[in-house]
Amino acid sequence: MSGQPSLKEIEAAFQTIQFHLSLKISHRIKTRLLGNFCRLLQIRDNPVLNHSYYQELLPHLISYADTENLKFQPIEIIHAYYETLVYIQCNPDAIPSEQSLSASIERVKHQLVSTCIYLSEFRQALLYTVDEVSTLDFKLLLPEEQNSFEDLLTVIENYHPNSKLFERFTRIKREWDASSSGYSNSEVWIPLVENFEDDPGQETVVGTIYPLSLDLEARKTNRHRDLISFNNHPIAQDDLVNYQAQDALRAARNQHNLLKKDKATRFTVMFGFPSTDYFYAGSSFGLGMSLLSLCAFQRETNLRRQYSISKDFAFTGGVDLNGKIRPVNSISLEEKVKAVFFSPLKGLIVPQDNLDVAQKILDPLLEKYPGRHFLLLSEAGIPEILVKREVLIYEKMPVLNWMKNHLTRSKIIQIIILILVAVALTLTTISLLTDLNPSDYKVEGEKVLLFNNEGRFLWDIELGHIPKVLEDDYGKQTIYRRLQINDYDGDGENEVILGTAVKTHEFNGRLYFIETDGQVKWMFSDHPELVFGSNAYSDNYGVGFIYPFKHSGSQAHDIYVRFSHMPWFPNRIVRFNIEGEIQDEFIHPGAIYDMALLDLDKDGKVEMLLAGTNNNFNDAFLAIMPSQGYSGSTPVWGEGRKLQGGTIDSNLVYIKFPHWGKYDVTGTNARTHVNDIHPDSDDGFIVSTVLGGSREIGSYMYHFDHELNLVGLSVSDGFLGQYHKQFGQDFFDRFDRSEWFEAMSKLDIWRKGEWIKP
Repeated sequence: MSGQPSLKEIEAAFQTIQFHLSLKISHRIKTRLLGNFCRLLQIRDNPVLNHSYYQELLPHLISYADTENLKFQPIEIIHAYYETLVYIQCNPDAIPSEQSLSASIERVKHQLVSTCIYLSEFRQALLYTVDEVSTLDFKLLLPEEQNSFEDLLTVIENYHPNSKLFERFTRIKREWDASSSGYSNSEVWIPLVENFEDDPGQETVVGTIYPLSLDLEARKTNRHRDLISFNNHPIAQDDLVNYQAQDALRAARNQHNLLKKDKATRFTVMFGFPSTDYFYAGSSFGLGMSLLSLCAFQRETNLRRQYSISKDFAFTGGVDLNGKIRPVNSISLEEKVKAVFFSPLKGLIVPQDNLDVAQKILDPLLEKYPGRHFLLLSEAGIPEILVKREVLIYEKMPVLNWMKNHLTRSKIIQIIILILVAVALTLTTISLLTDLNPSDYKVEGEKVLLFNNEGRFLWDIELGHIPKVLEDDYGKQTIYRRLQINDYDGDGENEVILGTAVKTHEFNGRLYFIETDGQVKWMFSDHPELVFGSNAYSDNYGVGFIYPFKHSGSQAHDIYVRFSHMPWFPNRIVRFNIEGEIQDEFIHPGAIYDMALLDLDKDGKVEMLLAGTNNNFNDAFLAIMPSQGYSGSTPVWGEGRKLQGGTIDSNLVYIKFPHWGKYDVTGTNARTHVNDIHPDSDDGFIVSTVLGGSREIGSYMYHFDHELNLVGLSVSDGFLGQYHKQFGQDFFDRFDRSEWFEAMSKLDIWRKGEWIKP
């Protein structure tokens, strides 16, 4: 509906929702209908006109303001609910007071803040909680390079450790981890929908996600009476879900090493589903049921290798007897995608036939919430799902546990002898045939698990915290991958370099160098305490990026690491040799966003280029120095802070880029920073400067030759497009191109120990 709704439209909608609230339909559907009506009322310019409706609906709003009704709902529904309750509370003269109103507002507020965090809308989450600390500096809580909930939580802990804000965000973190962290072989998330059709063609579909669990009760005799139950609630044998479960079980048997054989004992089972007053419709439980059943069969038949399913994904789709994944109803698909999108889960597995439609549903959501990292995966059948390491992991059962389920007193000696012989033969075969080189990894709880290139588990390392940063996908930005695998010492076998960010203050960020067999060769965490002017910085650092590089003529790699002071600066670029010994260090009072190693002077040795922002200058910078044998800190500008005891490398070339000034299209007077260095074949290199944390507005592109002369300056197509979209005219129609070029090309350059003015 566009524009102001008429009184007739409002009244008709009110009469309809009163009727719907009197029906025996689910609470989640009633919550959705109430949220939609609240959104309709909030369009009106004069909210006083809504008071009579609020008086009628307030008992229902309070009754359904429950976490189970609100979670996984679209955020605009939760927001409308929250704004309505807050308005009612702020107008006690017009609206009769309710004793439980404050408690209802708190429940809705908590769900609203949680959903904002799931979407990486951190600033909006803080706006909803601004009353929970005495002072709230958004620049402090949202520094430019902050890009995760863990970073935000660390900053809040630093500055408001005993506040209600910290308690709320810590609680959300616990809830997030409890629902979606790690792997399980007895529970899986599935999307469900509830349908309500009042008039023909007028259908309300509401989605949610539900944990589907499986229990298997096996008899030692009468195996035909074995019982499998889903969510511990039996259903009728003629229920459609029962037939779907029969297909799912058969498909799981076909993937089992023993049960797929004709002469093997078959499981005769009964099935159940969530106990509720309302019916969950659809034919999309089969995939989740089949995966859980396979895990149960592997446990029951005591196979050494067993699957576990990621708690970070939801699964939708039916399965046929052969394990092919059936498509789901396209009408319900939109609500399923949205339910998972507004949840803490990382992604959704859909049937291959539904992928195109699901992607069209997802695209506008990602465009509206660009910070949300969401994976939409699809496969044609169960066998293809089983090899996806993003969603399933294949682990060995400990030998003692495995043996316990097989041994009897009468046969124990014979079996032990047979097992010892088999183990010896197996180990010999494995050592000859198995590739022991680490090639890939997965995070499970506080562990990082390493696999070879065939997906076989090799070893793990316990970190003491959940390393969420290792799960981030940085695309082509290889240096921002905190875990890298390659042959770094030249012995023909892969090693692992692992960097951790600080998640608690119990220890500093660590840099591990791990051998092929999982032994930690060395670990670095001894960071310095620094003083810039009168500001002291503790030894609390995290690993920002890792840049292994093999110099010409060297057998082993050097390891360049950016350590970032938590929460955001200063930054240090440290070069280690393969033995973990520090060779060089450069300290910078600001954030470093990119690094490149280029042979600028064509002498066969690369120079190191660093780019980012200088907090003392409030401007973008580019530093060039030798890649080996460098030291010191940055030159001081004006009355800027200087590192106590620090020196400036005589080989350092340091470029300070001009502030955007009147060309600042955001009007925020934000600092600039260099976010990317692009080598340009034989013509030098290009750096792009952006404004503050808003990369989406586009950038200025500076082109330098190998002698560091500025040979070109332009703006990106993205910048021009965004400017035209926002202001309705071209950038250079408003600003003179030559004046802009002259102002933006005035670079301040530090060379040979002094500033060279433009």
